[in-house]
Amino acid sequence: MAASNRAGAPPARFDHVGFVVEDLEAATRAFDALLGPPVIRSIPEVGLEARVYLGGGVEVLWFAGEVEGIDPRATRPRPGVHHLAVRVEDLDGCLASLGRDGVPVLQGFPRPGLHGRIAFVEDPVSGGLLELVEAGA
Repeated sequence: MAASNRAGAPPARFDHVGFVVEDLEAATRAFDALLGPPVIRSIPEVGLEARVYLGGGVEVLWFAGEVEGIDPRATRPRPGVHHLAVRVEDLDGCLASLGRDGVPVLQGFPRPGLHGRIAFVEDPVSGGLLELVEAGA
């Protein structure tokens, strides 16, 4: 039997890591050599171009800049590790549980993401970003 979290819901599981890059084409060439060809995705309303390496659990992200109404930590253009993502069964329930523990949702979320419905929260352990991806969305 699988372990469950304290609320009795199925546990979250690691989904991917996202990296912000300054030069999307150069980064794509480097990651292609390691992980093979990516799936190309974009979310124009937030200025995002992405290369998703499904087999490697990696997203390579390029942002056009900050977007009004969305926390700038989610659309920051600085290069480096942007987020760790976990897949959850019930995004709203997970956010409610985190909220009771004092973990706020970043402004502008939940919303559609590259892999379905998502929300960003500040990781209470590292202070970095944690992306919650709704399973089956």
